[in-house]
Amino acid sequence: MSQGMVLLVRIGGLLLLLGMSSAPYAQSQGATSELYGDALTAMRAEDYRSAAQLFARAQTTGLNTAALHYNYGVTLYKLGRYAQARVEFMAAEKAGASVALVHYNLGLTSYRMGQRDEARQWFRLVATESKNQPLTEMAQQMLVRLDESVGTTATVPLWSLIADLKLGVDDNVTLENSELAQVTRLDDSYLDLYAAARYQLTGDRKTGYWGQLAASSLQYRQYDGYDYSQYDVGLFKDSVYGLLATRVGLRLSHSEIGTDSYLQKYTLHLQGDYPYSATQRLRISYDISRYNPLDNRYGYLAGLKGALNLESFWRSDGRRYRLGYELENNSRDDYLSGNNFTSYSARRHELSASLTQMITADWQLTLGSDYRQSYYNDADVIAGVIGGRRKDDRWRGNLEVEYRLNRHLDLIAEYHYTHNDSNVSFRRYQRNQYLLGLQGNF
Repeated sequence: MSQGMVLLVRIGGLLLLLGMSSAPYAQSQGATSELYGDALTAMRAEDYRSAAQLFARAQTTGLNTAALHYNYGVTLYKLGRYAQARVEFMAAEKAGASVALVHYNLGLTSYRMGQRDEARQWFRLVATESKNQPLTEMAQQMLVRLDESVGTTATVPLWSLIADLKLGVDDNVTLENSELAQVTRLDDSYLDLYAAARYQLTGDRKTGYWGQLAASSLQYRQYDGYDYSQYDVGLFKDSVYGLLATRVGLRLSHSEIGTDSYLQKYTLHLQGDYPYSATQRLRISYDISRYNPLDNRYGYLAGLKGALNLESFWRSDGRRYRLGYELENNSRDDYLSGNNFTSYSARRHELSASLTQMITADWQLTLGSDYRQSYYNDADVIAGVIGGRRKDDRWRGNLEVEYRLNRHLDLIAEYHYTHNDSNVSFRRYQRNQYLLGLQGNF
């Protein structure tokens, strides 16, 4: 290893690599050198609190070496301060530490934080790219622990469950989940429910067939005619080809407005994920959906929708970023009654971005925004008079604060703002939503 002597330490069934080099700090002078040397001494003596304080003081004096960041990260890991440890490991890589060594410990850090998918990505990078055989074998062992390795006999949990329960306040009750986008200009409180159960039919979490049942519901206290519910059942196949992960699936959805049946939707889902660097990942997906109205009042919504999504994810300095673009095309039957015609076939372009910052190991902040333009294919006709083609511009912003209560339960507070502009006057609106709730992962 370029960083000098490395120790392998077993911690609760995990192997952590401790870089114990003295060469990088020997080049520094005076108090800085002494602080770093004292920090290493405390670290070897397993006095991690003192070591963390000394490493931090050495940083404030201007020391910025790979060994400092790496050993400080290990110390923070030992103290259970995983989010901060991840920041230091990232800094160590930038400063020239062994890439494979850092990636392995980033995998351990993600594993300890319960971010199993992220941990898999780090360990897969080590297992496929590292030329260090012991390190490669250790990464493979962690993949077995995460039920990733081909041929592993590890028990894969067949069931997993996600459930959200939130209470909200809405100052402009809107059918936002429907194709109608009706607004009331009225405020109300509501209950937002979501639950999804996944069952592994064959294989493991990365290669195999799995099914999912999901349900979501918005229930307003006063304006129950704007309640919206959707139920989904899906079958998916996941595969891995080198670093490329793919998913193919079929999903059937049933939705209701108030107490009335609304739409039935059949969707073919195609997706590919590829890590184009150690900290960056690209996702491309395409959905083609067939809409069948369940009530004659919504017959004009029958037809097809295609949606192409491009998303880029990356991590840096303890932050997670996402950029996305979606192209949506609709071919619907549209509304025709006498001398009136309304187009419901739109082409949409949407740009979105989000930033997630780990404040501490338990607190997380997410900021997000998206902008969507909708161009309708045909001009509307009112009483035989041809008008213009409808065009909408929608901007949304959201703020989410998440606190981890335990490994299964998170407390979530959210704020959402929507501004929709349109050349059709009654389609213009603004909306504010405030939510507080719990999210469970089992």
